[in-house]
Amino acid sequence: MNKLFRLVASWRLTAGLSILLAIALSGCAAPTPSQPLMAPAGVVTIDAGKSLAISATSPGAISYKWTLAGGGSIPVDTTAETVLYTAPAEGNTVAVLSVVASNPSGNSPATSLTITVLAAPTATPTEPPPTETPAPLPTSTSPLPPLVETFQQSHEGREFQYMNNNGVLIKKFVSAANDPDCVHSGSSGLKLTYQMSGTANGGWGVQWNEAPTGFFDASSFSAFTFWIKGEDGDETFQVGLKDTSGLEIKVEQSILSGWMEISIPLSQFEGVNTSSIENVNFGFNKDHGSSIICIDDIAFVP
Repeated sequence: MNKLFRLVASWRLTAGLSILLAIALSGCAAPTPSQPLMAPAGVVTIDAGKSLAISATSPGAISYKWTLAGGGSIPVDTTAETVLYTAPAEGNTVAVLSVVASNPSGNSPATSLTITVLAAPTATPTEPPPTETPAPLPTSTSPLPPLVETFQQSHEGREFQYMNNNGVLIKKFVSAANDPDCVHSGSSGLKLTYQMSGTANGGWGVQWNEAPTGFFDASSFSAFTFWIKGEDGDETFQVGLKDTSGLEIKVEQSILSGWMEISIPLSQFEGVNTSSIENVNFGFNKDHGSSIICIDDIAFVP
């Protein structure tokens, strides 16, 4: 009888310790976020009056606090991981953009990005043509194809789109006459309707693998730019750049509201051979959900 009583008492004591240990473990707090990584990083340059989307990532963060010192502006009281910096109208200034990641356990150390704002180039005056022999005006003009009018360096490239795992992507070129809200300038614009969930993904782009050279040489350019507008104003998406060796880098982007210009330095596509581009594309996956976006004035720029 005494041995049996001791065994039962020992079991109860052990079970009690297990319950107390489980309660103690369930009260552990999430760690403070690590110092955020910012893209682009280091020192970037931007022309006066232009805008640039800048993103920060920090494991464990639930909000971000952005501060700006120097010229330019950012939206007030934004806590998102992406912020739109707009350079001042006057150049030759320097701004410092800082971000701190937060969660209930505390704040991370700050990360800063130095932004150099360049002065807008001064136009060189040219002599007007002689008035006595004016050039004849054309009697008729042929409109550019929608793809070329929307993406000025796509002359030898061909558009393509892809959809995987039941992804939905509908591409449509629209005109200023029938859908003016989807045209930023010129006569045509690109409308993409997408719906992605689970493992679905898809996208649209231009490829040069069937061009006479088999590629597009972007080595003389410094950035890839486009104007974009979303139906809701908070859409996210990816821009991908792939070279002929098969290396592809995708850069995450976001839309704030209304028409906005996004300029992505080609240096962000780290490792991609810009002298031998196979394709450039806009892509979507489950993280981007579903929406409608309009894209126009796509170009590689110096």
